[in-house]
Amino acid sequence: METEHKLTIIADSSALVSLIVITDSNHDRATQFIEHLTPVDSVIIPSEIFAEALNLVGKKFRHEQAVQAAYSFLEAELFTVMPSTDVARMKALQLYDTLSAGDSYTDALVWRWPTIMVRMQFLGLMTCSASKDIACPRNGGLR
Repeated sequence: METEHKLTIIADSSALVSLIVITDSNHDRATQFIEHLTPVDSVIIPSEIFAEALNLVGKKFRHEQAVQAAYSFLEAELFTVMPSTDVARMKALQLYDTLSAGDSYTDALVWRWPTIMVRMQFLGLMTCSASKDIACPRNGGLR
């Protein structure tokens, strides 16, 4: 009997905003991506990314839209909001210190999040396979 391969995705705030805001240039692309996931797949949203996405939507649009999106993510089985660990934050900070001015701390956090995961696809950033600590370069993903 063949088992389904589970795809775990680490969500980036820009990808979450694309899912939330129907006028976003990447909304259709983000929605199609999510619709093609299987029931065994999951999307992890680091708590800092969750807060950043809600703040962006709340400031650019309105708080009601941000709150509605928050409940949608929190109630959907596909999405899991997870707190970062001290180790993840330290690794992200170390990476952030080496990045260009165009990259943010939350970019570094998303890139360092999968340090213990074997196979990752980053929603909004890139696709990577890793068995150890990784910092993958951007490759034209949903961004």
